[in-house]
Amino acid sequence: GGVEPTNHISLERINSEVTVMRRNFATVRQVVFRGESGKLVPFVVTAHDAKVAAAEMRLMQALRVLNKVLRSRKETRKRGVAFFVPQVVPLLGTAALTQNALLVTSLQEALVHAGARSGQPIDAGIRAFRDALGESGDDIASRVVAWRDVSRDIVPPSALARLVAKSFPNPAHLWAFKKHFAVHLALTSLVRHALGAKPRKAADVLFSLQSGE
Repeated sequence: GGVEPTNHISLERINSEVTVMRRNFATVRQVVFRGESGKLVPFVVTAHDAKVAAAEMRLMQALRVLNKVLRSRKETRKRGVAFFVPQVVPLLGTAALTQNALLVTSLQEALVHAGARSGQPIDAGIRAFRDALGESGDDIASRVVAWRDVSRDIVPPSALARLVAKSFPNPAHLWAFKKHFAVHLALTSLVRHALGAKPRKAADVLFSLQSGE
C-alpha cells in the first residue's frame, strides 16, 4: 500500500552472471535484477553490521526527506537536483544487497590513473600534503597552500577529466557528466557539513560514469 504505480516495477528475473568488482580496496560481487520494463538494476553484496546499518538507514531516511524538500522548490526541481539514495535489502545478519550503478568508479581510481600516467605511487599526493603541513602547521592557510602545491606538482586538476573522458562519445556528454557530478558533490558536501561528518576518503567517493551521480 502507498506505492505509486509509476514507481513500481515487478521483478522479472535475476541475471545469471555475477560480476566481481573492486570497491574500497576490497572485492565485492554484483548481481543484476531485470524488471518487467526491461530496466536493469544492479546490486552489490556488502557486509551488513547491525549498528552501522542502523546509522546508514537513518541517514538515507534524512536524504529522502531532503529530496522531498528539493522537489518542492521550483529551481531545484527544474534542474533535477536530488540525492541518489540506494535501496538496501538485508539478507542475513552479516550481508545485504545495496543498489549500485552499472558503471561506478571512485576518486581513488582517478588518483591511481593519474599516478600511472606520471609514474608516481598513488599516495604521493597524500604524503606530500602531510609533509607540507608538518613543516608549516595545520591551519587553514597552510592547508590551502599545501593543496595548491599538490595540485600543481603531483595531482593535476585534469586527473578526473582524463579518467572519465574516454567514457563519453562527445564533449556534450562529458559536459553533462561534469554538471551532474558538481551538483551531487555540492549536495554531499552540504550534508557532511550540516551533520558534522568526517571528510571522506577518495575511495569512499563513488560516482556513476553514466550520470555523474
